[in-house]
Amino acid sequence: MRQKKSKKIPYLVLIIFLFYNIIIVERIKPTVFFQPDITTKLRSYLEEYTLRGEEHSMFYLEKTIEISAAHKLKLDYDSKCQNLHGHNFQVTIFCKSKTLDKNGMVIDFNTIKDKIKILDHCDLNPLILQPTSENIAQYICELIPKCYRVEVIESKGNEVIYEEG
Repeated sequence: MRQKKSKKIPYLVLIIFLFYNIIIVERIKPTVFFQPDITTKLRSYLEEYTLRGEEHSMFYLEKTIEISAAHKLKLDYDSKCQNLHGHNFQVTIFCKSKTLDKNGMVIDFNTIKDKIKILDHCDLNPLILQPTSENIAQYICELIPKCYRVEVIESKGNEVIYEEG
């Protein structure tokens, strides 16, 4: 039977770190540790350490969907892409959040799928003014809550990445 790892070691390391910080950095003598102001200082260090850890916590979600859609592009040069044609786009959506919703999720995978299905088996031109892969990626990123990055593969070797920032 596998034993659970004890969580006491990280707390021990934290306590040693805090005592070191108080004794060496703050130059407080160990004999005054049990005075009320030192206990308060130790508690504030502990709270600050905990808060710092939470600030850097982040949940990441990735969902890949294939959509089949048609489009034609208005270009300032001759191209076969000016004619109505279709692709099986592979779209990867990236979402992030510091907190989870009441169901314990960044966002439900089905919510993403439901929002994307408006693009599946349709002509993209009425939805997106110039439906290049770049504009499709940006449109999807703005469509999905908590989305910060979208990758669109139009065909093998032709990939676009849109990232907010």
